[in-house]
Amino acid sequence: MATLILHPEAEDDLERIWRLDRWAASRLIALLEEFEGNEGLLDRLSQNFFHREPPGQFDVQYWIEVRDTGRNVFRLKVWDANDQLLPYRVIYAYKPIEDEYHILAIAPREWDYDLEHKLSKRILQAYDEL
Repeated sequence: MATLILHPEAEDDLERIWRLDRWAASRLIALLEEFEGNEGLLDRLSQNFFHREPPGQFDVQYWIEVRDTGRNVFRLKVWDANDQLLPYRVIYAYKPIEDEYHILAIAPREWDYDLEHKLSKRILQAYDEL
């Protein structure tokens, strides 16, 4: 059975978001809770270009540059109930042998995925330690 694991640094990200934008944090928390008990929904997180229609809209895509290094990392875009894109991305790894989804970071939308960026390095280090 698939499991969802929130990395401690992703927990810190979520707490920081909670202080800045409770509405976005609430939507992210609700979606993560929805994933936890839903095997079929969790399975969608490993399907590149999967798009779930409203309500509870989200979009899955590989982080291509990282996949090219042999890492299985995705980004999740999330919309709120008013069909507005949240200003955050959920960055997570999928470990197929263990059937585990590891939330590694919740990044601001303006983060550009540059592999030299401090956040990118943090995510890759967390991935490598899984």
